[in-house]
Amino acid sequence: PIYGMKPMNNATKGCNESVDDGAPCSCQDCTIVCGPKPVPPPAPVPWIIFGLDAMSVIMWIFYMSFLILFFGIIIVLWCHRKRGFVSEYTPIDSNLAYSLNSHPEVAQGSSCCDRVGERFENWLRCLFTKWGSICVRYPLVVVLSSVVFIGICCSGLRYIDMTTDPVELWSAPSSQARMEKEYFDEHFGPFFRTEQLIIKATNSTGDIYSPYPSGADVPFGPPLTKDILTQVLNLQDAIEQIQAHYKGETVMLKDICLAPLAPYNSNCTILSVLNYFQNSYSVLNHSMGDEFYIYADRRAH
Repeated sequence: PIYGMKPMNNATKGCNESVDDGAPCSCQDCTIVCGPKPVPPPAPVPWIIFGLDAMSVIMWIFYMSFLILFFGIIIVLWCHRKRGFVSEYTPIDSNLAYSLNSHPEVAQGSSCCDRVGERFENWLRCLFTKWGSICVRYPLVVVLSSVVFIGICCSGLRYIDMTTDPVELWSAPSSQARMEKEYFDEHFGPFFRTEQLIIKATNSTGDIYSPYPSGADVPFGPPLTKDILTQVLNLQDAIEQIQAHYKGETVMLKDICLAPLAPYNSNCTILSVLNYFQNSYSVLNHSMGDEFYIYADRRAH
């Protein structure tokens, strides 16, 4: 032992070994647990017709058959009606079968479908005529009754339970990923999503730092200039001071961010180049020198 210090001699375990009768790491974190990779089955032989995909050919055949049958029926019905029905403006001709406006005793040759269609059309005309008359005579009653009916239909929305938690939406409670997440949250705390902010200094040029008293010049790119770092620190402070109101409470970044040293230190975990300067304007602007030369500044930190 050196100066009373004893080296640690604890046994270490692999990721595929259990600790304290617990389960080893999952395949997601330990590739040894995964075992050999499964061999994918061979790709099936493609089914082709006339050198093309069989399903595409079959769908095209069905589609073209449907079009031919559909338009064929329309053309046949149009020719049949054109031969049997005439317009009310056509001169009377005894050779014609019957006219649309002919008397019932003249139109005895009409089919059952024609009579049913005529009765249904008359029923619709009478129904909508009465409905139009009611709307014109009692507009306020119609509007209010429509609003009440729509409100009754929408009353069930108050019983809707909206699920917005992505964990509840995309993972089953009994899934392996869900159980591993619950184990992680229970033993290590909840998982926090990392948000990244990438800043690009487009209208800035770098500078050259000459170490004191001697040494090779060190180029500093545009993102590391003093003006850009000051603006980034302003932005970082502004983000930390953002406030939101939720259920009557004021929420800030420090209330929802990852603070591993809480409650002794409630500062958020922010990985930034400004951490080298303790996120302080005074440290960032601190320099040592005289009227002729700067011995050290932020670039010598």
